[in-house]
Amino acid sequence: MSPSASTTPMPTPSASPLARRSAAWRLGLLALALAGCASNGPAVDRVANAGATLGAPSAPELASSPGVGVGVGVALVEAPRAAAAGTSTTNPGASAADAAQFQKSYDEETAGKLEAALSALDGIGASGAPGSAGTAGYVAQLRRGWLLYRLGRHADAVKAYAKASALDPGSIEARVGALVSLGELRRWADIEVLAKEIVRKDPASYTANLRLAFALYSQAKFGEAEAAYRTVLVGAPSDVDARAGLGWSLLKLGKAKEAQATFAELLGFAPKNALALEGMKALGGKG
Repeated sequence: MSPSASTTPMPTPSASPLARRSAAWRLGLLALALAGCASNGPAVDRVANAGATLGAPSAPELASSPGVGVGVGVALVEAPRAAAAGTSTTNPGASAADAAQFQKSYDEETAGKLEAALSALDGIGASGAPGSAGTAGYVAQLRRGWLLYRLGRHADAVKAYAKASALDPGSIEARVGALVSLGELRRWADIEVLAKEIVRKDPASYTANLRLAFALYSQAKFGEAEAAYRTVLVGAPSDVDARAGLGWSLLKLGKAKEAQATFAELLGFAPKNALALEGMKALGGKG
């Protein structure tokens, strides 16, 4: 029996701001993955239809930070916001013209004109020195990826984040940004590769470890998914997505007692969590 996403689990405290902003989106994807590995066709379709309606972080949430905070779109990544300094004349790769174009892009996005915000980035950083994380060119590509994501052009967003990574090979945020659009495209194998690359650079990355676990589960690599979910829970014990994912990984591995204990523990602080309730039902327990 596959878990149902007909009701969105109640939000619970999270150790990560990203988790709070995108809980519905990530829970929807988790439900899709869990359903995708199940054999019950109608239930899978029901979950897929419900999950498709779950959105990314809302515009008001993203616009809560003034100016450059919304501009770079780092609400979807966990790396520091320092790269958002592209509008500053102190940025070594930013000319006065670049700064003006950045501000125009921010203003257009705030007005809801995403295509115009994207077009405003054209030509920025042409004189910037590749390889410097502070160059206007890098920040422009990072922002381009974010705007393309918002426009639903996820394949193009992945390409933009890849260009940002090429400009600054050490960047974590550009890679994490790409994970978001790869998730929308359900490119699980690509997510696995990229998430592992991020984890090698930043072993404690909450986002990379969670998305890695999800991608592994989606490919029926339940043993690896179990390990990845446990890694997430070390740093974020209250994370409902990771605990539900762990429970389902254990269930798929035939570890019924451990799965039941995991679901029971989750229901102890999130009593209406849909995935945990479905897990208990699948185990024959009382949800």
